[in-house]
Order: sequence, then C-alpha cells, then structure tokens
Amino acid sequence: MYQNSFIFCALASVIVMCFSEDSDPDLHRDLPGLINSRGFECEIHKITTDDGYVLGYYRVVNPTTVQRPDLRKRPVIIHHGLLSSAVDFVINSPGGDHDPSLLEEDANGVNSDEHEKFVKVVENSSRNREVSSNLGFALANLGYDVWLGNSRGNTYSREHKQIDAKDEAFWKFSTDEMIKYDLPAAIDYILKVTGKESLAYIGHSQGSLIMFGLLATRAEYTEKVKPFIAMGPVAAFEEVNGLGGFITKNPPIVAILRRMHGEFLPSSSIMRYFARIISSSLLRPICTNLIFLICGYDHQQMNETREPVYLAHDPSGTSWQNMYHYSQMVRAKRWQMFDYGKSENEICYGTPDPPEYSLGAIESEHIALMYGENDLIVTPKNIAAIKSSLKVPLLDDYLVPFPKWNHVDFMWGIEAGKYVYTRVIDNLRKFDSAS
Repeated sequence: MYQNSFIFCALASVIVMCFSEDSDPDLHRDLPGLINSRGFECEIHKITTDDGYVLGYYRVVNPTTVQRPDLRKRPVIIHHGLLSSAVDFVINSPGGDHDPSLLEEDANGVNSDEHEKFVKVVENSSRNREVSSNLGFALANLGYDVWLGNSRGNTYSREHKQIDAKDEAFWKFSTDEMIKYDLPAAIDYILKVTGKESLAYIGHSQGSLIMFGLLATRAEYTEKVKPFIAMGPVAAFEEVNGLGGFITKNPPIVAILRRMHGEFLPSSSIMRYFARIISSSLLRPICTNLIFLICGYDHQQMNETREPVYLAHDPSGTSWQNMYHYSQMVRAKRWQMFDYGKSENEICYGTPDPPEYSLGAIESEHIALMYGENDLIVTPKNIAAIKSSLKVPLLDDYLVPFPKWNHVDFMWGIEAGKYVYTRVIDNLRKFDSAS
C-alpha cells in the first residue's frame, strides 16, 4: 500500500513538473550567472563587518565603461528586503541586456528633451522599453556603478570569520546588527574601492529600514549617502495588514517565533524543487494569492509566468531572531531595538525596555520616498507616520500613480520600469555631478 502511494506521488510530481515552465534558464542561474547572461560583467566582493560576518556584494560592470571609464557614474547600492537577496533586482524579466547605445546617447545628450519627458511622464510608452524592469541592469546600462548588496544570513552572505553558518550562534542577529555593522562596512568599503566621497543608495522594504536606522544613529553617513531612495519604506509600524499582520500579531505564532533559533526559510535545492512544483500551471494561483495576501492584490502587475524564477531564488533566508524582531515591533507599534527581556536589556542597553530609533534624529535632506497605495505592509498610515517623524525636507515624495501598486511590485511589477525606475533615475541624475 505504502509503496503504491509512493509511486503515485512520484508520478504526480513528474506530471506536475511537465506543466512547470522550468525551461527558463534563469531558474538555474545564480547571481553572477544572471549578470553575465545579460552581457554585463560581475565582480564579487567579500566585505567583512566589524563583528566578523562576510557580506557578498556583487558589482554589475558595464563593458562599455571598461573601455570608457570616463562614462562611469557614481556608485549605487541596491539593497533587498526581508527574506530576499540581490537577485530580486535582476530577475524581473528576461530582458535588460547590455545596450551600449543607451550609455552613448545619455553621455552625448542626444534627444535629451525627449528623455526628460520620458523620465517625468510615465505615459510616454514609446521609450519605456529603454528602461528595463530589472533595476540593476537599467542603471548599469546608463553607466551607474551598480553594487547589489546582501544582508547577513541570506544566500550570498553566509560566511563568518570564526563561526560556521551551521552553528546557532551565527544566527543571533536582527536588523540591529545590519544597521550597526553591515551598512557601515559596505559603504566604507565601496567608497574606498571607487575613490568617491559619496554614493547613492536604493533600499526596498528592510533595505530602507536599515538605512533609516544608520542615518538616525550615525550622522557622519549623511554626506556619504546621497540620495537615499526608499522604495516601499519601512520605518513605522502603526499598522501592518493582511497575512503578515496576522502572523506577527497572533499569540501562538509569536510564541513559536520567540522560542525558535537559527536559520529561517533558507534557499536550498529542496526549496527550488518545491517552488517549481508550486509554480506549475496547476498550482500557480495558490502561490500568487499567497503573495497577494501578504503584499496586496495586484494581478495586473504580476507576471505569473515568471513566478517559477522568483520562487527559485526566494525566500533567501534570515534568522528566526530577525523574524521575531519584526513581530515585536508590529505588536508594540514602535521601531525598537531587539527586546531580549528586562534583565538582558539592562545589560545590553542599560534600560529595562529596548531603545527606539528616532527618525527625528536624521539630518539628511537627500531622502526620496516611493510607495504604493495598495501596500498591505507599508500602509498610508505608516507613510504618514514616517513623514511626520522626519524633521527634514524630502528630496522626493512619490506615490506610484497606479492604484493597485503593492509591496513586491517595486521588484517584480511588469511596469516597474515605467512607474518607478524612471523616477529613480530622475532622482539619481540630480547628483550625477557629485564626487
């Protein structure tokens, strides 16, 4: 009986896999493979933090700027969100190939009036194809020195000078450590390598949270980072709706998060196998709706045929401690440091309660906020809280002019190039002359 059941399940898996669109080579490519496949070159940089973690940063090199280094613009860090990796900004579509003509046109100022209209008027579809829906390639094609960042613990940052990733001690971190150690190490390293005095930073979700935290706690980075473009900005926890809100506030689930230790949802061959099954034409609607329950419903911007590629690379892993930290902040409705408990808090912070990060302490006037109206995580209430807490004028305050724009559309939206990346480029251009 059990043998027959096993055979049936195996046959069922084979049938399902036949429906799965795994012929896309991006399913099997790692980050360097994805970059090289588009005609760019990939430099792998290992950046060591002060507490011993080794971060994988991947530089997207435009071959045209190798021959013409005078055309290379300032460095730009693109940073992913929770449970993601740098891959998310180069897998949105099969396109984005290296196109030397884009850089030459940009450098020579050809059709500059038309280009300016293109940047500011998203309805001008005649030039939309020139901005890829893969942000990393879109910027590299325009000559920006693109650095794809990875937070500690994900697929591309699983090393430490003394601790093995199999050890529980490796996973004792949350966004606090990313703010305190990861970002300063990466920024200082890139500025040293490039010889520049400042760089641009684009952060999605958690990627924005850690930059807000750095600017709030270390004012010396104010002039090193300009602009800071926050897509789906996380820095307030007034409300989190949808499935994410239910999970982070449900007492039994919270208790599990508190007790668990080690790695949470790593990327693996087993995960990729199940991703291909789940993403088959038979089961794909279940996967799509699960994403929408967390991030907001937007069928129009979700390329469902691309889902096998997305799920072959995500989730990319983090720590259980980091997941509990988010639950803690959502329940408290405050952006706090990690709560170890009153006695340990006294030892760690000198107070029984964890300190709060203060957006009011940020001095930078180079911050651009980009957000969607249909985002279940970054709700209008949270955006209002961020803007009211900041005591500085914003570089840009941009509500994406697409009513259903949700949290993942910043990475995977079919028209991300049209609705968001054109605006990103517009903000970056304001600093092209900076050193």
